[in-house]
Amino acid sequence: MRLKYLLLLAALLLLAGCQKEPAIVTDSMTPTNSESAIVSDSTAITTETDLPVYSETVAETQSPETDPTEATVMTEATQAPTETLSSQTEPTEAKPTDPPKPTEPKPTDPKPTDPPKPTEPKPTEPKPTDPPKPSEPAHVHSYKSTVVAPTCTAKGYTEHKCSCGDSYKDSYTDALGHSMTEQTVAATCTAGGYTQRTCSRCGATEKTNTTAALGHEYKDTVVPPTTTSEGYTEHKCSRCGDSYRDNYTPKIKETFDIQAVMDYGNAYAQSLGFTIDYSLNMNNSGYYPGYNGGGYSLDFLKREAKDIVQYTYDSLLSFEETIDGFRGRVLVTYNSETDKYRIVFLYG
Repeated sequence: MRLKYLLLLAALLLLAGCQKEPAIVTDSMTPTNSESAIVSDSTAITTETDLPVYSETVAETQSPETDPTEATVMTEATQAPTETLSSQTEPTEAKPTDPPKPTEPKPTDPKPTDPPKPTEPKPTEPKPTDPPKPSEPAHVHSYKSTVVAPTCTAKGYTEHKCSCGDSYKDSYTDALGHSMTEQTVAATCTAGGYTQRTCSRCGATEKTNTTAALGHEYKDTVVPPTTTSEGYTEHKCSRCGDSYRDNYTPKIKETFDIQAVMDYGNAYAQSLGFTIDYSLNMNNSGYYPGYNGGGYSLDFLKREAKDIVQYTYDSLLSFEETIDGFRGRVLVTYNSETDKYRIVFLYG
């Protein structure tokens, strides 16, 4: 039993040395090679009666930082059943471990810091102050009143205005309203009718009772063509006189009495000494180029016939001393396609 407690104490001391300092095992704690060896009296082994003291020693040697597994080992060791000395193995001597070397802190060289620069106060220049202005006397309003008369749409009032700009209005009167006179405007062909109301005071106007325009009432008149103007149909409104024309027709070609032209020319030729012969034609007689153009009037054609007879007479006298024995007549033709007349004097 004592050998068992001795081994347990050695284990506890070994564990305490691992946590703090290496445990030193004395010779008295070393068991003998023989299982039946007797422990020396000089060894500090307590008796069975010292077990309570031993339990307190074990409690005191346990560090608060002891690993939970170590505490478990100690508990199991205390609760182990008693065994005979012959079943215990010989404990091994624990080797002392070197204590950890303390780490020396490295000295740090402090960097010198520049002393703060003294701040120089800036002198402040006093600003010149304006001299105090003399106090002005309090303004007293002096209003000038203006009466504004009412109109048809705006009220009248009296306006009071001071020279400083302050103003106010009072003495309001009601607006007069319009004074209307009515005039009825009848509808026309192109414009509707209405009643116009005009204010005799301000000139404002308004229209009421409007009606639609009447529209034109045209009457048609057909104008036939003449020899000098075209024909057309005239449409004229019986209400307002508006008119317009359409359906134009070309003017009529005037045909003059060519027999009257020939009779006039032959009478003049006979007066000059020609013998009138109606058997003369363009194939059996001579002639000078005559007139070939429009028939502007009967008198125009007669003048042309007389001029041609005179021209022929003058030409024949230039070759002959007399025209005695000459026959002649005036011939007039009309071409309806070209509306032209041809006048010649035949002689032979």
